[in-house]
This record gives sequence, structure tokens and C-alpha cells, in this order.
Amino acid sequence: MSLVITGTDTGVGKTHIASRLLRLLRASGMRCAGMKPICCGDRRDAERLLAAGSDGLTIDDVTRVWLKTPAAPIVGSLMENVPVDVEKILAAFQTLQCRVEHVIVEGTGGWLVPIRPGYFVSDLAVAMKLPVLVVAQNRRLS
Repeated sequence: MSLVITGTDTGVGKTHIASRLLRLLRASGMRCAGMKPICCGDRRDAERLLAAGSDGLTIDDVTRVWLKTPAAPIVGSLMENVPVDVEKILAAFQTLQCRVEHVIVEGTGGWLVPIRPGYFVSDLAVAMKLPVLVVAQNRRLS
């Protein structure tokens, strides 16, 4: 049951849901890993995914790109002059898939957050060929 978790926005609970799924998989005796392909700002989300997944993984297995700028990847990439190498991310994902039974991938921000010009979180999810779970904030519209 590998999947991509995306959200309607930043801070809607993607990491919480991903961590819970990882803990449930581990409790069932399955080897699993969380992956936060791109971290923007701090790496707390990746650290939580690392702690929830199976032993023997490192923070670099969980996160391939770390941009210190707490903004969309395209913004952090331009500000830090660090291009986001999607092919490197996909290769790391494939490697992780070979090491564990299930990979829970947490997207950065929402579904349409730009990673690089003309390439969005949604494109990365499609390239990974995984089902998608959308996390939304539970709120009432007035």
C-alpha cells in the first residue's frame, strides 16, 4: 500500500496522517518508509516520518532535497540557487521501494505547489505512479 499524500494546503495534517499510516504498517509487521522528497524550511516533517518508519533508514533516505527557505520549492530553489533534480528524487524513490514493502510519500504543500517551472507536486505524484490520498482541513465554510 504505497501512496502519495498531498493536501489542500500547508499545515493540514499530511505528516500526521503519514506517520499514523507508517506506525500501523509497522505494527502489522511490515517494512515501511516515509518519504518527504522535498523539505522546505526545517526538516521536522521528515524527522517524524523517519521515526515512524522501519529501522535502518537515514534522514537522507527520507528527504532528497532540503531547501532552507520556508516557501514553495520553486521559490526556495531560486533563492538558494539550488535546482530541484526531479530525476534524482525519482531514483531515490525507486531505491526506497526496493528496500521496504511500502513507501508513504508526503508532498510539499498542496497538489499544485510548483517544484520548478512548469512542474508541480501533482506531476511528481504522477511520475511515481502511486495512488493519491488528499488531506484537507476539517472546517466549515460560511
